[in-house]
Amino acid sequence: QEQALSEAFERFDINGDGKIQADEFHKLMNNIGGFSSNEISKLFGDADTDGSGSVDWREFIHWVCSGKATKDMSSSAAKSFARLLSREAATEASFLKEAMISHAVQANLRESDVGKSEAEERQYRSRKNSRRIAPVDASATSFAPGFIAPDEDYNGYRLPLPVTFEGAQGLMQHYLMHGESLPLHPTYVSYLTLEFTKAYKAQHPRPVVHVDTPSPGRLTVVGDTHGQLADVLHILFQLGPPTSENRYLFNGDIADRGHQAVEIFMILFAFFLADPSCIIINRGNHENEDMNALDSENGGGFSDEVRGKYNSLAYRRFLGAFKVLSVAAVVQKEIFVVHGGLSRIKTLTVDYINSLPHHDYTAPPPMSSQLKEQVFLDLLWSDPTNEKGKFKSDRGIGIKYGPDITTKFCMHNRLRFIVRSHQV
Repeated sequence: QEQALSEAFERFDINGDGKIQADEFHKLMNNIGGFSSNEISKLFGDADTDGSGSVDWREFIHWVCSGKATKDMSSSAAKSFARLLSREAATEASFLKEAMISHAVQANLRESDVGKSEAEERQYRSRKNSRRIAPVDASATSFAPGFIAPDEDYNGYRLPLPVTFEGAQGLMQHYLMHGESLPLHPTYVSYLTLEFTKAYKAQHPRPVVHVDTPSPGRLTVVGDTHGQLADVLHILFQLGPPTSENRYLFNGDIADRGHQAVEIFMILFAFFLADPSCIIINRGNHENEDMNALDSENGGGFSDEVRGKYNSLAYRRFLGAFKVLSVAAVVQKEIFVVHGGLSRIKTLTVDYINSLPHHDYTAPPPMSSQLKEQVFLDLLWSDPTNEKGKFKSDRGIGIKYGPDITTKFCMHNRLRFIVRSHQV
């Protein structure tokens, strides 16, 4: 039903502006049949709760879910309307929108989840504090202030803290040898995630990161890795580990689909903490809690992965890390690197992108009618096309944009070209 509601809203919203106008509403309801013009006007009035002359996503959901939509309909009209709502969707975007039916309900669920997670963490810390921490060889491992050392019987990798380059390399070697079969201890996962979140936000406070290629040295852009640890390890061993002279820009979609995204994030977080100049991570449309909530067969899976390996609190901390990730990067003052693509607004500038509230959420609500939130979504979801102009995307989120739009954006921002990922 959730998918069908999203599909139904799109069918009403003919011009794709995120709102159902009165003429669009009348046109579709006439096509459904069984309604007089006066009945359609009354139904539109019921849906348009703020009297703005249009119905946005939230009003539409309230209208349908409250029962107002079918309250005064005849039996035949109600059946016709039900057929509209039963239409199934098949795109990746529709799966995302399935999770966005009611943000109020989601907020309550998240609050409950956080409460549960905090309770889990308290129990975990209580267990830890009730045990005597075994002595550790200081020559092998040092600890950061406030860090709770793993138990003596932990036989996984012991990461030296604060994180060093050698420690990050050791973690990479550990995953090369063991993959996910010998998981990193939860205390290390917590430390790396929280410290990365704090450090990355301080290092890159704005949505767009400006970076140069090291001289001597190089910068490598890595596209969608989607939980494929073996691919990431191959890249890092072939091209060398991240350093200030061998920089990497991971262009989003590290999470979901594959089942070893946690391990990839741990490697990247460790190298960043060892040297903040060596790695930039752009956000993709899968560094997003709504996509993560889907199962891996439907394009998600990261939420299940983290909760299966660790717990809900660990996942909430990953979401905190996602909120600080960059939206785009400008390399050498001439190359624009973004996960998805360009946006629907007439003149998109780097300065405008820097005004986006990217710390507020992993990604905006997919049916948002707020311009800045739509631009944010476009940057994560849009795709290029060979035809000139801008078009509604088949994904249901973002746009398709032609080479003329790319040329205009590059000329206006004094850039040479765009590097993007998102399509395989």
